[in-house]
Amino acid sequence: MSILVPSVLVLLLSVYLLTPLSTIKNIEVKGNSNTQSDDIKQASGIQDSDYTLVLLLDKETYAERIKSNHWIESAKINYQFPTNFTIEVKEFDIVGYYVSGEEHYPILSSGTVESTPVSRLNLPETYLTVTFNDEQQVKELITGLSTISEDIKSQIQKIELAPSKATADLLKITMLDTDEVLVPLSELSKKLPYYSKIKPQLTEPSVVDMEAGAYSYTIADKLIEEAEEKAKQEAKEAEKKKQEEEKKNKKNREIKAKRASSHRVVRLTFHLDFEWYRSPVSSFCLTSPAINNRIEKNL
Repeated sequence: MSILVPSVLVLLLSVYLLTPLSTIKNIEVKGNSNTQSDDIKQASGIQDSDYTLVLLLDKETYAERIKSNHWIESAKINYQFPTNFTIEVKEFDIVGYYVSGEEHYPILSSGTVESTPVSRLNLPETYLTVTFNDEQQVKELITGLSTISEDIKSQIQKIELAPSKATADLLKITMLDTDEVLVPLSELSKKLPYYSKIKPQLTEPSVVDMEAGAYSYTIADKLIEEAEEKAKQEAKEAEKKKQEEEKKNKKNREIKAKRASSHRVVRLTFHLDFEWYRSPVSSFCLTSPAINNRIEKNL
């Protein structure tokens, strides 16, 4: 009897595996909003020809494969008798958008920048924009922002690179109220939280400079400083252009003078040659007797 029961079970299983019933699977996907269900099924590697029993016994392996889709943070597969499976996924959040021209590309909480832009109609009312898409820098930015309070993050409108002579990874963060924060990317998580303490002290739109230390000045002061710097730069460029023009004119004058001198030499040589041909040979006083004799014989 003890041998008969297992034998019967093996026989029934063998018969079952030989029938179409063994591959029937009803699969439903839940939790996805930015990815298509078919894409998730494809990522899982589940085939129509796979045995239902194999899927049931190896659910974790199939679920792990789903995370190959860059939108998926986690996935699990639940089974319901007799042939129903539910794939539950959790997608990475969209923390901002990389903006290039008029196109907006989602930046996921994993630090990945989606390669397909979203329609402007699908953009939220307020969102964070990033103007650079270097993979390493974006990942570092997202990692840094993950440690920042929601209160500060909700105030950020735009983040862009603004490298200075001293800091290559300096960021300029523009807030919704037009305040600007200058902070190194490598020190974002360390320094940006201080903005919440500095903000109450600002009475008008200001720049909070955290590149070295932390101090603030008004946007108006910044604009005046930029205007003065621009005027200095324009004056410097004008002076440089003037010097180059003077140098060019001087060179042209030297070339003209050299050409004029060359023409005078040519005219003088021609004049002397012409006078030599006009003068009678006998009027020349030649010091060489041999030459004199030759000339006299020719005459």
